Amino acid sequence: MNRATNVLAAPLLCLSLFGSALASTPQTTPKAASPENHQAKSTDDGDVINGIALMPGVERLSYISPRYYGIRPSYDACIKATQEQVALKGDCADTEFTYQDARLNKAYKALVSAITVSEGKDAIKEIQAAQRAWLAFYEKDCAVRADRFGSTPGPSTLSTCRMESTAIRAQELEDWRNSYVATHQP
Repeated sequence: MNRATNVLAAPLLCLSLFGSALASTPQTTPKAASPENHQAKSTDDGDVINGIALMPGVERLSYISPRYYGIRPSYDACIKATQEQVALKGDCADTEFTYQDARLNKAYKALVSAITVSEGKDAIKEIQAAQRAWLAFYEKDCAVRADRFGSTPGPSTLSTCRMESTAIRAQELEDWRNSYVATHQP
């Protein structure tokens, strides 16, 4: 790459990853006061981070589009069709989890295959250890999150956490493989 290309590459990468957040101008609205307004923008002192309004008692996570993580639009359609019935939301998440779990397994195998070709067995052992650690973490993390919400929404929360965590990990493995292949061409 020449110098001019390098100068443009970083900003273009940022725009591709964070395009909607960087490209849109935040609107000023009153501080969020209810869950329906949880994404309202505000200029008050520190109540908006990454475009997400903060509310007392509500967990805040940086927002990245579910499309980036490969969560299918059919999941959103399923959730919308549930008409807020908690048990049905869990069913939607379970269906999407099945898809994401298969995607994760495919991404893991593709990564191992790509690395085996050039790095050997030691690299595979490290990848296996990392994946086992992720599995242990994700199971415990999702269980704790579900317990926070009690018995009625707990199973749905567990299903949603499992599905989202699996989609995120599948994307990480796909990105890892793609990056590895791009930088280790023979």
